[in-house]
Amino acid sequence: MKYFIVVVFLVLFSCGGGGGSPSSVQPQSAPVPAPSQSSSPSNSSSTSTSTSDDIRFKIALTGLNISSSDDLAQLKLNEQTTSNGFDFTNFIAGKVDIFLKGFFPSLYAQVSTVKPIDLSQWEIITKKLVNGSLTDINPTVKVYEVDAAGKFLHRSDSNYLCFYLNSETNELSPNNDEGEQLKELRDANGNVLEVYVLDGTSPQYSNEALSCALNEVETSCDTSNLPIRIVKVLEADDSGSLIGRIEYAESFQEFENACTPNLTISQFLIKDSKVYPINDFCVEVGFYGPFTEQEFVMKPNGPFNTTDEIIVQTYAIQPISTLDCNTEKDRYIRSLKINEAEKLVVKQLSPSAFSSINNDSTSYKWEVSKVAYNGTNLFLLPSNSSQITMYVFKLDGSFDIVRPDTITHTLNVSGEFFKFIDDGIQSSYTDQPLQHMGHFWYENWDASKSFKYGDPNFVFKEDGTLLIFSNGWAHTYDVESKTFSKVVNSSTWPPSGYEIYADPDGLYPIHPVLNNCPEGSANDLTIEPKLIGTRSLPTCMIFPNARGRSASYNTQFHAVNYIVGRWKNNIVYHNNGSWHPETFIYSGYIYCLPYRPTCQPDTATKSPGFFQTSKNYMFGVNSDKNIYTRYDMDTHTYNIINLDNYNYIPQAYEVSKDVIYVEVINANNSNKEYLQIDFATGTESFLGTISEDNRTVIEIEPLNI
Repeated sequence: MKYFIVVVFLVLFSCGGGGGSPSSVQPQSAPVPAPSQSSSPSNSSSTSTSTSDDIRFKIALTGLNISSSDDLAQLKLNEQTTSNGFDFTNFIAGKVDIFLKGFFPSLYAQVSTVKPIDLSQWEIITKKLVNGSLTDINPTVKVYEVDAAGKFLHRSDSNYLCFYLNSETNELSPNNDEGEQLKELRDANGNVLEVYVLDGTSPQYSNEALSCALNEVETSCDTSNLPIRIVKVLEADDSGSLIGRIEYAESFQEFENACTPNLTISQFLIKDSKVYPINDFCVEVGFYGPFTEQEFVMKPNGPFNTTDEIIVQTYAIQPISTLDCNTEKDRYIRSLKINEAEKLVVKQLSPSAFSSINNDSTSYKWEVSKVAYNGTNLFLLPSNSSQITMYVFKLDGSFDIVRPDTITHTLNVSGEFFKFIDDGIQSSYTDQPLQHMGHFWYENWDASKSFKYGDPNFVFKEDGTLLIFSNGWAHTYDVESKTFSKVVNSSTWPPSGYEIYADPDGLYPIHPVLNNCPEGSANDLTIEPKLIGTRSLPTCMIFPNARGRSASYNTQFHAVNYIVGRWKNNIVYHNNGSWHPETFIYSGYIYCLPYRPTCQPDTATKSPGFFQTSKNYMFGVNSDKNIYTRYDMDTHTYNIINLDNYNYIPQAYEVSKDVIYVEVINANNSNKEYLQIDFATGTESFLGTISEDNRTVIEIEPLNI
């Protein structure tokens, strides 16, 4: 047998004719057979009977084995494979193709029906990373017939074209867009064979008409294991659904012995391993540019959306094959939902008159935590308004414009001086703001204002109550009376059972005790109150607002603060921490952990570099990329990983719910290498350079955070 193999290769390398040289291989249009008399099965490799006529086709992405619990890995072609002008693999494949065709025609007929896919020009593909190993995503695809404009055609069992009526344009088209009704069946010569009256009732369609469907066709290219690239993806709900921007093979260029994919980028809703194309607009998922990178997907039954629909911000889409979004045009709030028929249903929620076209005072820009929807009212806070303004849109098309007055919040404190238990400081309240767990209380420490300093933010409590935060203070809003009410007031603060203003040492009876924090760092702070004699002092973690901020301190590290989520009733502020509007438990500024009650923001150790939340956890990474913090809002405990203890200098990092992926550079060969650290135990696993075939992992992207 070994001698036969040698002979075969000698024959392969000695043959020169028949189009076998690399220079003779030229791209051709894909020969796809015409549709058959019956609909094809689900596998694109087993399709309709061929004819001599070629037809246009496109590949439709129909399924994707991915969920929000996955960690993605982006694999890039190595430099030595992308710079090689001579395709050795393609050359060998061509020689084998010629040999089989000339000497073993029956064998050639068996193996030549499906051509392999040449991925040499596909720079980046995506796989899943499971326990340090790569696994395929395994997308499922269908190959369908399209018209000259690239839109999918519908045919009946007898190969008739099915024409649908567009209710908006009153035009007929063989492309069945959402909401259109079947009107006619036509044969190959354009003759109308069946016509139906569309008068608002349900037509009595024939069996032939009922068979109308996308026309699956066959291609000689192997579509069984096509890769994809996930450009950007976000969680869409708490059951694993995602909204993502995906690069995939839309069609092929066929060569004599292989197929080269033509790539395109589209957006999809991914739910229960099925994909639903989003073709008419772009969804804001944070990939458009430096000024529009904020993610905007509001989960059902979540902190900003109490309905069972997914709420998104959308932009206009450019009419080209590869997704191109125009962030300066047609900014609308829309809802997405998969109905019982497994169709994607889209509703526009914000009025057309409130589309944000330009970032100026005459238009409207919608941002995270400035939109709230409960199925009855859509609440909007334009971020570029010259004054604090709130719009409330109702189901009947009417709306209210609300411009709240400034509200003053005053602590019931008397005396010339105050005292901190946390640091023993005594100071005049007129010139020294209260500093607590890494935060200041502005303007004078006994009074603060809302709807004057700081942008308002929306969030729903678990029971559906809408809270509006301004300058860290929480308010409720009554839609009918158009009035605001303080959450923290004389009846709710101090919390029941707490003697907030007790003097535990008896030395300063007129000096209030505002908290019970330790004087230095503490790893074991508790949410339980401290009992001294018959007095119950508040826990150090009690605080009357979510965070403090005023115009005079905008340069501090709290300058970027907005609500990013909620766990149970813990309200989570970006680059900050969590605050509970009923218990008043405040996590503190998590970058200051272990707790330093008078944490100073003047070092990179405490400056934010990354902040995110996932269910009961908050995550923070400092700007020096060496301190990694995970805070549990259920138990108010935390884990801190200090990379200095591992003797690694991070180049980059990715944080998942359970592990940290640290990217380091090998000084010997400049390869990217990965270190995996368990958040709970601190256990280190060195993954090194992660490669497969001629591709290397250049980025790891956890989806669960």
